[in-house]
Amino acid sequence: MVSRVALAGTTRDGRQALWRTAEGSLYLGIATAIVLTAVWFIHPSSSDGGTFHSVADYVFTGNGVPFGVAPLVLLWSLLALHGDRAGRTARIGVVLASVSLAVLIAILAASVAAAEEVQIGPMYPLATLGSIVGIALFCFDAARARLLPRAALWFWVAGWTVGGMLGPKGSQLVLAAAYTVLLVYVRRRARD
Repeated sequence: MVSRVALAGTTRDGRQALWRTAEGSLYLGIATAIVLTAVWFIHPSSSDGGTFHSVADYVFTGNGVPFGVAPLVLLWSLLALHGDRAGRTARIGVVLASVSLAVLIAILAASVAAAEEVQIGPMYPLATLGSIVGIALFCFDAARARLLPRAALWFWVAGWTVGGMLGPKGSQLVLAAAYTVLLVYVRRRARD
């Protein structure tokens, strides 16, 4: 699959498709961050580490699945767009973040299916930390390639660190703002 994505990045149409995929993932990230914040403020989760008691618990937890899918798709799209300019650090970061995000998505999906918070030891905070480190490694290497502005990449790292899976109430709006900044640049590139 990676080789097909990399090959798609070599043609103009393939590159445009990758830019549009990145754009779509940013829209998804913005929407899920806003929904998460709204649900948190309008109807706070009542599960308190146990059984779900209301629809808000399902929405809050279920929203985490697309919330985690957005950076996963974005990372792979941007990695393919960077092509040979992406170094080993970027590739390691994408793989680390992908594994971490897959674990988080699985935990959240299992929680919705079980109607209670699924706790697998310290996997949730460790996977969240892995996603932060992975995104930071990717952005560090991507900043050197200058496909996207450095400030936008570092804002993404800050936004994911503060407003990601372990962020406090309302901090997801920081992540939505970071995604919006990235979206401005990605939209320009997608329309070129």
